[in-house]
Amino acid sequence: QIEQGNKASAALKEWEQRHHPLAQEHLPAARRLISREPHAFLAYLDRFYEGQAPEILESLEEDFDSIFVGSYANPEEWALESFDALGWSEAVEETRSKAGIPEDILNFDIDKFLEWAQDSMGFVLMSRGGQIHVFQA
Repeated sequence: QIEQGNKASAALKEWEQRHHPLAQEHLPAARRLISREPHAFLAYLDRFYEGQAPEILESLEEDFDSIFVGSYANPEEWALESFDALGWSEAVEETRSKAGIPEDILNFDIDKFLEWAQDSMGFVLMSRGGQIHVFQA
């Protein structure tokens, strides 16, 4: 636990050296977030913190939590979880079953879904630390 905290703290310091120091009022939340979701939080900093004036951001932790969807092994894993969460998997299975459509005939186009999710729905997928981190800004 202590070693993980030290690594997280070092990663945060390294980010600050490469970019710019975090606003003082954001440091306590940054330390909590880097310990909780190290790679996802660094991806968040790269994409979202850089783009806004730190003084405008009231709560770093609330902002992160409001847009962070999750971390996944790959984009396909997130897409399949999304199909389930949206009820699409169940709907397709029900339709397939009712219509007698053989298995593996009616499938999702994962690449099209990922394109749609990013282009039309505002999802951002970022790779860091061997995982895909999904945000919805």
